[in-house]
Amino acid sequence: MTAVPYSIRQEAEHIFRDTLLRDQRLGLPQKVASASERTTFDTTAIDTACLPVPWKFFESSAALWALAATYGNAIAKERFGVDQDVVVNTDVASLFLCSSLLVRVNGKSFQDSEIGARVANMNATKSLAMIGLPPTNPDLDTSEKIIAEISSKVEEYDADWLDTEANQYWRQAGTICLTEDEFHTSEQGKAIKDDGIYVINQFDTPSLPPTPYPTVSRDKLRPLEGLKMIDISRPDIGPLLIDGNLGKRDVSLDLKSESGRATLRRLISDADVVLDGYRPGALDRLGLGADYCRTLARRRGRGVVVVRENCYGWSGPLAPRSGWQQISDCFTGVAWGMGRFLGLNEPVVPPLPNSNYQTGLAGLVGILAAVDRRATDGGSYVVDVSLKQSSKSE
Repeated sequence: MTAVPYSIRQEAEHIFRDTLLRDQRLGLPQKVASASERTTFDTTAIDTACLPVPWKFFESSAALWALAATYGNAIAKERFGVDQDVVVNTDVASLFLCSSLLVRVNGKSFQDSEIGARVANMNATKSLAMIGLPPTNPDLDTSEKIIAEISSKVEEYDADWLDTEANQYWRQAGTICLTEDEFHTSEQGKAIKDDGIYVINQFDTPSLPPTPYPTVSRDKLRPLEGLKMIDISRPDIGPLLIDGNLGKRDVSLDLKSESGRATLRRLISDADVVLDGYRPGALDRLGLGADYCRTLARRRGRGVVVVRENCYGWSGPLAPRSGWQQISDCFTGVAWGMGRFLGLNEPVVPPLPNSNYQTGLAGLVGILAAVDRRATDGGSYVVDVSLKQSSKSE
């Protein structure tokens, strides 16, 4: 019997139609299922795996893009009466996961040493101090010497000590690498095991009536045309700023100053969607968290959608911790799975920041769902997404 070759496109469509569209946790309305009949996957795309990973990174990226585009198509039909098709190219969806690596400035790639040195220098002073090393050492003039020096110091401590010191005392992101089974049996894993790729909580109904979509010119028929979105985040890493800020208007605010807080409050007061990209609780401590956004919405009589993103999920003992894509991959067992896939008895962080980008896609679908519900049911909404929710769904 001849084996059927594996197809990226077919698996992406399977995830889209048989997993995402049927996931009751997402609360998708019937119009999305109806719109999915006009969603197809481009048959001219490369259909074989192009990167050796044991997880369905590319397939799930394409499936999430299909869901986002299908939901947007359903909203566009409802708003503008347009009938159109959605065609998903799995090549483009795959490249999306490494788009920050493809950025060019004035024709120069971020692989250029001059640009890379400017934007890729993350402050490691606290992490070095934690293990008793100075911030600089001119004698360590090669990467081999630096690795050997740091490795010898790290070996002086056990994983529990490093985990506790980093997260609690030094407030640095870090985690113990778990296997997939260890993650699922951990208190944090059990706390978020029933979460979908996003969790939506509705507030302030029926006090806030439905918010109709704004009237826009007929030459702009994008699904969310006319809605105002505020993205609050720190542009620490240059490639991500350029990659993630396309189409946005930028403003730099000092949120620890009264003038900066007042400006952000004014921006939020008129926003339809607010994206909180800070570590959990940071905006709350500044008085500008989700609860306050909802208060401003009640005052104006029009609901708001607040999207919160974190690493560990929004319930469980580790929910307040900060974390990055690498932390999520290590905590959920993705790194151990990658290492074993490569024939190694050690965890290896995958070569692409998959959970970063797929969390963004999950947030996009969550925004579409919450804005759609605001238009029909009224109220305000908090959309929770996390790197862990994305990692455990791969």
